[in-house]
Amino acid sequence: MIFRYTMFFRIKVNFRSSGISVMLACFIFFFSGTMLSAEIVYLRDGKVLNGVITREGKDGIFLKSGDSEKEILQKDILRILYGNQEMEEVYVLFKDGRITKGFLVDQDEEKIVLRSERYSPDERTIQRRDIREVSKDNIFPADLEIFLKPMYYLPVDSGGADLEPSLSFLAGMGFNSMITSNLRIVLETGYIKSESSTNDKQSFQVIPVTFSFEYRIGSPDFFAAPRIGAGVGIMEFDTGEGEVKKSNALDLVAGAGLYFRMFSRVYVGLFCDYMYLYDGSDSLQNVLAGISCAYRL
Repeated sequence: MIFRYTMFFRIKVNFRSSGISVMLACFIFFFSGTMLSAEIVYLRDGKVLNGVITREGKDGIFLKSGDSEKEILQKDILRILYGNQEMEEVYVLFKDGRITKGFLVDQDEEKIVLRSERYSPDERTIQRRDIREVSKDNIFPADLEIFLKPMYYLPVDSGGADLEPSLSFLAGMGFNSMITSNLRIVLETGYIKSESSTNDKQSFQVIPVTFSFEYRIGSPDFFAAPRIGAGVGIMEFDTGEGEVKKSNALDLVAGAGLYFRMFSRVYVGLFCDYMYLYDGSDSLQNVLAGISCAYRL
């Protein structure tokens, strides 16, 4: 009796377990089938439709969304994506340093397709060989550059020293800030020497060390770059009478330049800066103008 009851109990439990398993399998199959059959239909007029394709023929498809079903002609369809994945806004960093953003429509191993606006039919195909990075967040590449600036030094007000114009140079490095992609931080130094036009024994020399912000306006291939900065000027003035005065001065700089990309990593341009030096007792006003040659690492 006990044996028969035990066997009945086991059979009943197994039956119930099998029933639950079958119901669970049907449930998973039904919903997984629904999820897998969800599609996104991109129309040629820019519209984007979500739903399930119930029928498909040579002239078009029938798309079910909610309780309604509509026919869409094949000539109106741009593409169909499976998986119900919404377009995401992404930032694309090119290997040449350019940055663009758009809505990611499609991608594969060789290319990506972007829209400038979510519901615009205008699309752009970008080859992956030209891309350095794709990100959902804004991209701030360092884009480190080193530069050399041979220039013409023109003293505007030398405080009675009658300094002559002279050839000088600046050199330094620049990189993108984390504030915005167009704002760059520039660190530079150089050497300037000028002699007096009235006393050939008098001379002035300064080593400026400047920290400045440069904002680039235009395209990656041609742009204007106004800047403003401050630093210190290590000055030395030979009076011509056996006395050499040394001092450290406040160095204020403001100016702008025009630059263009000559090669993939090489930029050249013209610049003009106003430099003000003040050491606590005397001040010098100067203009720096010349050529900039930069190489992006």
